[in-house]
Amino acid sequence: MKLYPAILLLLIGLSFQSCSESNIADINVDIPESSWKYANAVKFPFEVSDTSQKFNLNLEVVHTDSFRYENVYVKIHTLMPDGKKLDQILSLELAGKNGVWQGKKSGKEITAGIRLQEKAKFNQLGKYLITIEQFMRYEPILGISSLRLKVAATQ
Repeated sequence: MKLYPAILLLLIGLSFQSCSESNIADINVDIPESSWKYANAVKFPFEVSDTSQKFNLNLEVVHTDSFRYENVYVKIHTLMPDGKKLDQILSLELAGKNGVWQGKKSGKEITAGIRLQEKAKFNQLGKYLITIEQFMRYEPILGISSLRLKVAATQ
């Protein structure tokens, strides 16, 4: 049997797609005027319909190349479907130890990808809410343009 090039490419593409992550959430939130205030908590709602699946939680932070800090301290609140809440303080590292920005630069903006959690399991079906608030000593922090949360099923 002879496979035509188009069919072969389709089969290869489908095999790669079946190995990749599928998003249950991909939410981007812009920070007004790139000025992140304490009161401007960023909310990411999503729904889990399979408790046997594992998920990667990735955050993208878009900031300017003139951002004053190497990292951003945040409080992350996770609200479960049953109403329980988990809180965590985390430092989002935007620059390496050598002071060079981590991430992809486009013009004056840098997009830093940060893995929040790998192979996480959600034990409850239903709606979750992840809220991220800035937790720096200064308010507002200038130069953060947006946050994007991706929750993706993984193998």
